[in-house]
Amino acid sequence: MRWAPGPRPPDGIKAEQVTPRLARSLLGIPPHPRRTLTWDRGRETAEHHAVAIEAKTPIYLCKPRSPWQRGTSENTDRLLLQYLPKGADLHTFSQADLDAIAHELA
Repeated sequence: MRWAPGPRPPDGIKAEQVTPRLARSLLGIPPHPRRTLTWDRGRETAEHHAVAIEAKTPIYLCKPRSPWQRGTSENTDRLLLQYLPKGADLHTFSQADLDAIAHELA
C-alpha cells in the first residue's frame, strides 16, 4: 500500500508552523477532555514540549512500531477521512466547516 498524505494544515506542516496553531486549538478544548494527549511520532509534532507547556497539557508520544498505543488516533483518522479526503486542501474549508466536523465526531 502506498502512503498518501492527509489534509494539510493551512499554515504548513513543519513543527514551527504547526506548534502555535496546535497550542491555540488545545486551549479551546475544556480541561477535562485534554487531561493528557498521546500523539503519533511525526515531524510536525517535534516541538510537542512547547505545545504541552503553552496548553498546560501533558503530551506523550507513542513508541515506534506500537500501533496499540494510538488506537484513538487511528480511529479518529479513519473517521476524519469521511469528511476530509487524503490530500484535501484545508484552505477550501471554513472554520465553521471544520467546527461542524469536530462537533459531529465528538
